[in-house]
Amino acid sequence: MGVHCFVPLKLANSPHNFTGVGNCLMFTQWISSLSSFICITHVVVALYTDYKDYRIYPNAFFLAIHITMKLEDIYQFFENPPPTYLCQELAVCYILSVLLQGESYGTELIEQLETEYPVYRLSDTVLYSAIKFLEDQRAITGYWKKLEGRGRPRRMYQVSPEWQVQAQDLALQWLDYINGRKK
Repeated sequence: MGVHCFVPLKLANSPHNFTGVGNCLMFTQWISSLSSFICITHVVVALYTDYKDYRIYPNAFFLAIHITMKLEDIYQFFENPPPTYLCQELAVCYILSVLLQGESYGTELIEQLETEYPVYRLSDTVLYSAIKFLEDQRAITGYWKKLEGRGRPRRMYQVSPEWQVQAQDLALQWLDYINGRKK
């Protein structure tokens, strides 16, 4: 029992190349990390259609992968679940909860989340789109500051005085969310 899927490696005569040294290394590491689930069965040479430009690339190389799962894998998932990534709404509430305690900068917000709430993660993309939203709403302000022991200046953020009450309300939403998840 399992699922077969095909992963493109190299599209001959194509601008799309999945075989760069870095890509192969990352792909190999990914396969290794999933070794209990994945078995490379064979390499397939086939036609490939790029639906963006509707060209057909003959002799495209694919890895045929057989994905399997065992009963132990389900128990392992619940014993050691993967981290949950925050969506933008949660990120806004989290950022305000931190900034109500004092100013901070982007990398520090991510590191603090991973330290205080190890089951959660915050991507750079979601973090900075949440910060942009808060700046557009005039909920936070930012300024550049050179921090001791850091190379370049950091963009420091703080809650705007007129947003203190609303920021506290949204910070409570964050706390309610994480406390509800622990139950």
